[in-house]
Amino acid sequence: DRAYWGFAANVHFMTVAFNHALATNRTLLTRNPDHWNYGGRDCRSGWECYFQPLSRCSEQDVWEPFTLPVRADFRWDHRGYLYRLDTLEERVVHYANVDGPWQEALGNSRSPSGEPVRLWIPPQFKHRGLLWWRAQLTRFLFRPKRFVVDFINDRLSALGIEDGRGRRSKVAGLHVRRGDKAYDMYQGCYFGNIDSYILKAKHLLPDSSALYISTDDPSVIDSLPQTQAQHGIKTIHDPLERRYNGTHIYAPQGISIARWPAFPGNDPKVNTTMYALETIKSIWILGLRTDEFVGTVTSSMSRLIYQLRVGFGARELQDEWTVDQDARHPPGWFADP
Repeated sequence: DRAYWGFAANVHFMTVAFNHALATNRTLLTRNPDHWNYGGRDCRSGWECYFQPLSRCSEQDVWEPFTLPVRADFRWDHRGYLYRLDTLEERVVHYANVDGPWQEALGNSRSPSGEPVRLWIPPQFKHRGLLWWRAQLTRFLFRPKRFVVDFINDRLSALGIEDGRGRRSKVAGLHVRRGDKAYDMYQGCYFGNIDSYILKAKHLLPDSSALYISTDDPSVIDSLPQTQAQHGIKTIHDPLERRYNGTHIYAPQGISIARWPAFPGNDPKVNTTMYALETIKSIWILGLRTDEFVGTVTSSMSRLIYQLRVGFGARELQDEWTVDQDARHPPGWFADP
């Protein structure tokens, strides 16, 4: 892709593409070889740099029966964005550039039952609701490869969240989003101190023994000794994780010479592979290895974590898990895209 959206937003767009494929009786594949901004400088497997394949089929299986005129049906604008596509009649649909017009064409095209395809739920699951269905798509997509799981487990053991046998104390997870999210303040993003997160966590998990803190802001980590003393609870964070506070995306002078938008993959000061592994680790720990979770619903990362939790059987909540609310949506979780 050439999109400047963050890692979690990329996964959300994948769920929309997956939903479109299911709604229109297609099979979703990811290109391999392919470029992904989070794939690192050496990996050319796109999504499969870190995650399991979505299907036993390959792209070669798709194109082999067809000739050039079929592929010429795609229409591209001067930036290489797909801009016209009949999503109900074309047999092969090529999703590209999640920040391009295809998200409008695909996400809001009509499903066979009439609703926008991004809101489509299989008839047999409509009673479970959109959150539950999106959570199932997220669970299927978010299947890390073995080396990624090993990396996560090593960090879990080192942090003391789990011992070698998977046993652990009760831990609440907090995702404190700062950095480039300041550019979305109009949405209602929360940029206050960590106290609001902790109050929510204590309400959700009164008997928690510790708080696991995941954040992109080094100042949050620096203030944890004071936080522990003030609230009388142990905090855990990964000291090996590098925190850029958005500077790898909105790169100021002295941090990177890259012009906005700058991606981890083209900033020489950022190890893209480690950046992606740390991101997946945080999502996995907050989603599956903590007993309760508090984040910000305006953050694609927090919504992804919450969806993953629901996908693996956690209870559905209203706004008890979020310290902010997007001004454009009712309280609690929402689908975006």
